[in-house]
Amino acid sequence: MTHDFPGFRSIPLLLSSILLIPFLTGQDTGPKLAPQDVASTYVAKALPGGKEALTWPKFYAARFRWMRNADLDAYRKHGVRNSKWDDVVISAIHALHDLISGKTPATRESLDSAYAGFTKAHDLGCEGPRVLYAVGRVQYMAGDYEEFLKTFARTRKLYRERGYPVAFEFRLQRFLCSRREMRRDPEKLRKNNERLARLYGRAFGDTQNKNGNQRYWLTTMYQTWRGDDDIPTDLAPILAGIREAKDPAPWLVAFFHILQEVDLAYKARGDKWASEVTEKQWAGLRTHLQAAKKHALEAYRLRPEFPEPAAQMLSILVGLDEPGLRKWFDRSVAAHFDYRSAYYKYIWALQPRWGGTNEALLAFGTECMKTNRHDTTVPSMLDRAIGKIVDDLDSYRAAFLMKGAYESYKELVAGILASPPYLPKETVKNYQAKLCLAGFVTGHRDESAQTYRSLRKPLNDNLVRSFGLKSSSVVRILEKRLAKQESGSTPEPKKK
Repeated sequence: MTHDFPGFRSIPLLLSSILLIPFLTGQDTGPKLAPQDVASTYVAKALPGGKEALTWPKFYAARFRWMRNADLDAYRKHGVRNSKWDDVVISAIHALHDLISGKTPATRESLDSAYAGFTKAHDLGCEGPRVLYAVGRVQYMAGDYEEFLKTFARTRKLYRERGYPVAFEFRLQRFLCSRREMRRDPEKLRKNNERLARLYGRAFGDTQNKNGNQRYWLTTMYQTWRGDDDIPTDLAPILAGIREAKDPAPWLVAFFHILQEVDLAYKARGDKWASEVTEKQWAGLRTHLQAAKKHALEAYRLRPEFPEPAAQMLSILVGLDEPGLRKWFDRSVAAHFDYRSAYYKYIWALQPRWGGTNEALLAFGTECMKTNRHDTTVPSMLDRAIGKIVDDLDSYRAAFLMKGAYESYKELVAGILASPPYLPKETVKNYQAKLCLAGFVTGHRDESAQTYRSLRKPLNDNLVRSFGLKSSSVVRILEKRLAKQESGSTPEPKKK
C-alpha cells in the first residue's frame, strides 16, 4: 500500500499479524465477524465525502508548510548564523522545500539547484549542521562515501551540541540507513535501524512535533518503514525513544502500545492453522487484544480527530469477535476521509471468511464509488472489494455477474476518466483492462470492444488468464467486433 496519494510512495496499510493471516483460511475455526456487524442495529453513517473532509492532499499541503516552517525555525534558533550566508541558507531551505512539496518539478537538475545554495553557504564559511548535512548528501551523490561519513559524523555532533530538534538527527540517520553501502552489513544495518527507530520515538518530544503537529510527525513512520501498515517490525526501540522524549503526548503512548499489544497477541497465537492452536495460545491472543483494545479506547478518547486509533480498533474487534466494526470505521473516516487503512481493514472484515458476505462487500465498494471523490482513492475501493469477492469465488466472471457489479465498475472507470488525474496512469489502465474483460465475460461485448479500443495498448496476458480467457481469442473477437461497428454492421446480440 503499494500508500495512496500521487507523489508519495504508496503504502500497504494492513497489519499482516492482524488481518493478512493465510493460516486462518480454509480450515479456520477461529473467531468470525460478529453477526450483528453484518446486519447491525447500528445505523451506518454516510461516507463523509464533502468538500470540507480531510483528505491526503489537504493533509500533505499542511504538512509541507509545517516541514518548511520547522526547518526555517530550527535554523534561525539553532543554526550558525552570519549575515554573509544567512540569506543564502534561508533561500536554499525554501528551494529544497519547494522541491519536496512538488512546487518545483522533481528532476536531478532541480535537486542539484536546491543543494547548490547550501554548497554556496559552505563556501562562504558556514560550518553549521544544517548546511553540513546538505554538503554530506552532495558528497554522497558525487560518490565520495568516506568524506560523506565524516561530514555526517560532524553534523550529528553539531546537531546535539547546538540543541537542534531530534527530528533532524532522525533524518540524518534515515539517510544513512537507506544507503546501499549500509545494507551490505546486516548486523550493522540492524543496529542502525534500531537507532533510527529510537530517534523517531524521541522526536515526539520536539516542540515542533507537539499538539496539533503530532500527526505530521506520526506519518513520518509511513514513509520510513516498509511492511504492513508501514510500521517497523520491532516496536521496542520506538517505545524506548518515546519514554526518553520530553513530555510525549499520552495518546501517542497509548497508540504505540496498541501496536505492541497486537504484535504480542499474534506472537502468542503462533503461526499454525487455527485448528492446531492450543487453548493457551488462544488465551494469549485474547489477553493481548483486550489490552490493545484498552489502549485504543484511551487513544481515541484523547484524540478522536485522528483516524489511527479508530482504524486500529477494527483489527482488534475482528480478532476478539466483537461487534462495532462499522461504528469504528465511521469514526476513522470522519477524522480523515481517505485514510486507506480504515477502508482496507473494513473490507477485509466484510469477507465471508470472517462472517460477512460478498453482497456486503459489493455494497460497500459501490458506496465508496458513489462518493465520486476521484481526487482520492476512496472510489477505487470498489476495485478492492471486487478483488476480495474474486478471492472467495475464485472467478472474475462470477464476481462481475453479481447484480450491479459490472455496472458499478463501469461507473467507477467513467468517473476516473472524467476527473483530473489522481491515480497513477498504470493503475487507471489496469482498471480499464478489467472493465474490458468484465464486459467480455458478462456479455457486454460492444462495450468491451469500445473499452479495448480506448486502452491503446495490448491486454496483459496474466490479467486475461485471471479471467479464464486466452489473449489471442479475446483480441480476435474484440477486433472483429470493432470492425463491424466501424463498418456500420449490425452487432451481434448481447449474450445472456
